[in-house]
Amino acid sequence: GKMQALAAASSTRAPAPSRARDIARRVPRASVDPRPSAVLCSTTRRFGARRAENVAARAAVFDGGDGVPFFALSDADRASELRADTEAILAASRDRRAVLLPFVAGRALVVAVDEDGSRPGVRFAPAEVRLRDVRRSADGDEDPLAFERLSFLGFREEDGAPVFAAEVKRCESLVREAVARNPAVIGRVGRGAVDEAIATKDAKSVGPEMSRKDAGLLAAAASLLRWQRNTRFCQKCGSPVKIVKSGHKAQCANSDCRAPYYPTLMPAVLTLCTCGDYALLGRNSKWPRGFYSCLAGFVDQSESLEQAVAREVLEESGVVIDPSTVRYVTSQPWPFPCQLMVGFRAEVAPKRVTVSDAVCDTRRTRPGSRNTSNEEHAQSCEVSFPPTPTLDIAELRDARWFHRDWLRAQLGKHVDPREGGGREIPVGEIALPGRHALARYLVERWCDEPNVAKPGTSPDSPPPPPSVAMTDDREIPLVPTTNRSFA
Repeated sequence: GKMQALAAASSTRAPAPSRARDIARRVPRASVDPRPSAVLCSTTRRFGARRAENVAARAAVFDGGDGVPFFALSDADRASELRADTEAILAASRDRRAVLLPFVAGRALVVAVDEDGSRPGVRFAPAEVRLRDVRRSADGDEDPLAFERLSFLGFREEDGAPVFAAEVKRCESLVREAVARNPAVIGRVGRGAVDEAIATKDAKSVGPEMSRKDAGLLAAAASLLRWQRNTRFCQKCGSPVKIVKSGHKAQCANSDCRAPYYPTLMPAVLTLCTCGDYALLGRNSKWPRGFYSCLAGFVDQSESLEQAVAREVLEESGVVIDPSTVRYVTSQPWPFPCQLMVGFRAEVAPKRVTVSDAVCDTRRTRPGSRNTSNEEHAQSCEVSFPPTPTLDIAELRDARWFHRDWLRAQLGKHVDPREGGGREIPVGEIALPGRHALARYLVERWCDEPNVAKPGTSPDSPPPPPSVAMTDDREIPLVPTTNRSFA
């Protein structure tokens, strides 16, 4: 039965003479049980019920176990081949289960939901509304949500409902009333009145407090609507543009021009630079004191991603990376407004100096030190350390090297102050981006790796691998190796 259902679903992906009929096959009304409990989500079908619960419980984690990063549109069939088919999208908008994600002046309408044990950290959900409810509430014959104002996002995977997004400032009161009547929203709010639970929020800030699927849908809608607001005139002739292709294309209205425009996508590289057991993190001047992250920057024209990594690290910190060590890790959509973050790791060669003989003689004969031969003595006088950053103040307020053990101790201490109510970070400690962010994922993965050389190595043990630390029997320094304050 499951195999037949999957085959039938996949067959609808092929182009058909009438895509309106294709819409009907995708979302057959008679086959959908109106009770939410009767609908099995795709996550349950793939991984089983227990796996689905784990994915939902880790709402704000970068990777929920399915390989899809946070903020990625993972809970919808984009159905991009249907966007140019007006007849098919019109049929989808008239489906009785079609839902709308409403936005007011660029901010998403959301509802506060009750937290429960199976979904910790999930405090908000999109204030979705059934399209038919808004149209039924309108006075007169004018449709407050005309078809031309709707942007098609795809089909929701859990029940096949067509999902749209739109700016509803002109009919906000009607939309709020329709949200309060939506059984799906009422069931999620729990105690209290729905109209009191409705609020407008920025999609970026509220996303980590949503489930993964809701955050992905809301982020995609916010980015698309923002591009539409900013794309009003033709860049070639200055004429007004018309939004077409279900909200995914703008075209010049001048018949002599007809220049096309598509949603902007700006690739940016995010790099974790390491030097032995030290990682380089920086702080933007706009960030709260004590908040650090990986170095990042946008890709230039005619530049490879690897070249962008080397250039951005050098521009921001003055640190030269080894180009042969740059390697790709993973990527994450960051549609605020339109970035695609591409994560990399890169190694930095340590600086090496030789300590004078007088210092070596003093250290060699101190209590507890073992006598060494001249050859061993020469090796014990070499010291290696990370290169000191030379900042571009226009780019960064601070950049410093942090030891892996020190970062491990900091990971669970403080939340991202930009998302945690603005709590002040104590002096001498740091906070990293939230666990949903790619930068935090890169740091956590690196901290999970074993140290290059463990602190406190016994003098009688075999020499450790090359490390950014003292090469004699002294312990590796764990405090950040810089004299700049955390301010």
